[in-house]
Amino acid sequence: MRYVVAFILKENIDGEALEWAAGRLLQHSERRKILIVRSEGAPVDPATLKRNDTKVILDRHLHEVIAHVGSKSSIPLCAIGNQHDVSAHYPISRRVDRAEDLVDVVVDLLDQFQQSGRQKG
Repeated sequence: MRYVVAFILKENIDGEALEWAAGRLLQHSERRKILIVRSEGAPVDPATLKRNDTKVILDRHLHEVIAHVGSKSSIPLCAIGNQHDVSAHYPISRRVDRAEDLVDVVVDLLDQFQQSGRQKG
């Protein structure tokens, strides 16, 4: 199994980061792929907020990308909220409040997808 890790740390452009990561993951030949997003809560970019006076654009874009990845690709998608509940954006999500709990949460999510894969085939 191969893992693709992608970080875009400069700005909180979650939708663009998710598009980029999904595109990179689709280029790999592995039969099973899982995309786990680690999020700080909501997409907020200072330049976009300044220009548009609202976070609606980034939020809407993120929801569109999540829907697209979920319906148009074969990649299961889930998220881990870093001290935030991200279930408003990601249907399959967990919250992590302490860094030392991150490994357990990732293993739990991978196990969940492994079990769902066994049930399907």
